[in-house]
Parts: sequence; C-alpha cells; structure tokens
Amino acid sequence: MPTAVHRFRESHGLSTWTQRTVLSLLTWAIIFVLGVLSFLQVLRLSSNIRSQLSKHEWTYVDDDFPEYLPLDLGPARWTMQDTVHYGINGSDADEEWESSFPRGEGFIYLGPDKRRFGLSTFHQMHCLQMIRGALTSENIGRHTTHCLTYLRLMILCRADLQLEPASDTGDWTDVEWVRERECKDWGQLYEWIGGNYDEYVASQKA
Repeated sequence: MPTAVHRFRESHGLSTWTQRTVLSLLTWAIIFVLGVLSFLQVLRLSSNIRSQLSKHEWTYVDDDFPEYLPLDLGPARWTMQDTVHYGINGSDADEEWESSFPRGEGFIYLGPDKRRFGLSTFHQMHCLQMIRGALTSENIGRHTTHCLTYLRLMILCRADLQLEPASDTGDWTDVEWVRERECKDWGQLYEWIGGNYDEYVASQKA
C-alpha cells in the first residue's frame, strides 16, 4: 500500500510539474509571437509611410518641397585625425579648400523648373571658408558673423553623442577626438550633386 501511495504521489507530482512547464512555455510562446507581430506591424507602418512619401510628387513651387534631399547615404567608417592640409593661408590651402566643394558649389536644382536649393552640408563648408578668410583679414563683416551663428546652431542641431575620452585638465585640446566614427558616405553625395549640376547645365543649353 505505501508503494501504491508513493507511486500515486510521484505520478501526481510529475503531472503538476508538466502542467506548469507547459503553461510556462505557452506563456513565453505567446509573448514571443506578440512581439514578432508588433515588430512586423511597425515595419509595415514604416513601409507605408515611406511609400506614401515616395509617391508624393513634389512640385518644388513655394513650400511644396521635401524637408531633406531624399538621398540615402550609406554609412562610412572614418578615423578623424589632424592634418597639415586645409591650412588658413597659402596657395595650397586655397586649392584644398576649393576642392571641398563639388561642381556647382553645393547648390542643386530640383523639380521641372530646376529650382535652386542649397544643401546645409555645403552652407556649413562655405561658412568655414568665410571664417578662414576672416582670420587673415582685419575686417570681420556681417557675413562672417552670420557664419559663426550658423555653424553654432548646426552643431547643436546635429548633437553628436559620440564619447571622446578627455583628460582631467578640462581643456578641449586634450580631448581624444582622433578616433573612428560612423559617418555618412559623403562621396555618394558629391557624386550625386555633380551629376545634378551637369543635368542643370545641359537643361540650360537645350
């Protein structure tokens, strides 16, 4: 008789453990499925938004134009470091700074009427040029002041969150900024802008 009771208890205990295990597995399975479905829903909504944006035909008249140039730039790994190039003065420096601009000086032409737009990237580059010129001039005009303001606001707008190890001196010159970063592939941007400018020039000759 004790053996039968023992067997009953063992059988009953095994059954309870099995039920709990099955319920636990089912719970996790449901959570997993719901998570996958939620993820797929987010992807579907994002896809729909992109599809709707891509289907919109901008007229480029008045305010009917996209906020950003719809150009998908892939990432590019880049190790930043000091350089002897792009100096403040000298003929070599002049040529190097001029090479910072693509054909068309960074302006692009969009829409059927080839409306002219500037890209923020090259507005910032232009402002660096102006500040560079001001450093070798006794007169700092309104244009240079505008450029300082513009660059300050663009820095705040981008809000780069990459950590840069710093010493205890509290001096920005001792910050380790020479390190690899993930950037946008600006080579693709230069190539696209150059092609856009060539199309604009060709359209003016037609």
